[in-house]
Formats: sequence, structure tokens, C-alpha cells
Amino acid sequence: KILAKVREDRKNTWNNQVNTYLQKIGMNYNEIYTLTKIEIKNKVKKWDTQKWREELEKRTSTHIYRIFKTEIKEEQCYDNRLESIILFQARANTLELNKRKRYKQEDPKCELCGYKEENLIHFLIECKELEESRNKELIKKCKDENKELMAGKILFEKDEIEEIKCMLGKMW
Repeated sequence: KILAKVREDRKNTWNNQVNTYLQKIGMNYNEIYTLTKIEIKNKVKKWDTQKWREELEKRTSTHIYRIFKTEIKEEQCYDNRLESIILFQARANTLELNKRKRYKQEDPKCELCGYKEENLIHFLIECKELEESRNKELIKKCKDENKELMAGKILFEKDEIEEIKCMLGKMW
């Protein structure tokens, strides 16, 4: 009875917020009574994933991330170590590499080897000055003609995540 009164009250803030949210995910209030908890959860997850994908598509810097991160879920590979932070930033393409300097009209070249633009691909795969810090077995395992795919394989390889973090820590 109390819920029915709240539902009838068009001025009730909670009621309005629930209605707004239900509209966003393409549901109406009556479906709450007819759908199972799992069906509701799946509808919300589907809507959430769609919005997440739409936001990723807007960002040009997340191309590798979009290819390799296929679902919203908590990653179990992160801890409080610097290597985990570097892995996270590399996956999201937010490492403080010199490519970002171009926005400030500063020189984006690699300070280690002098290459014209220090970007994620250059850092992970190409920079000759970082060659000794790379895990050669891991690099060999992830080899691909397409350097973006190779970088993605390196960053998102689940079986050797600790080796990847160790390598990134040495390189950084």
C-alpha cells in the first residue's frame, strides 16, 4: 500500500528518479513485477554496456582498449604497486608520454632515442633504448605485423600479467 501511494505521487522525488532510470534502460514500472531479478539485472547490464561502448567510441585515444576490453568487469590484475598503475595507464593510453606535449606546442619526440613522436606504440615496441628492458619472450609471443594489435596483445595478455607489469616497471 505504501509503495502504491508513492507511485501515485507525481511530486515524489524517489518515484521520479525511479521512473527516469527505468525510461533510460527501456523499462516501465510494471516490468519490475513481471520480470525476474536476473532478467532485470541483464537489461540493466545490457544498457550499461551499450552506454560504456558509446562513450569509448567517442574517444580517439582508446582504440587498443576498445579492441581488447570487451566487457565491463573488475580486473583482478591491479594492486597498489607502481607497475599496476603503469599497466592501467598504458591500457587506457594515458601514460605521460611526450606525444601529449603536442597539445602544448612542445616537442613530442622521444627523449631516449630522439624518434619524432613518443607514443604508446613507440614506448612499448619500437624505442631502441628500451630494448634491454623488454621481456623478449613476451614480445615474441605477442608479435604481430599490426603494431596496435601487438601492443594490445602485450597489455591485455592475461596469462602473463605479472611479467607484463614487471616489464612495464623496468621500461618506465
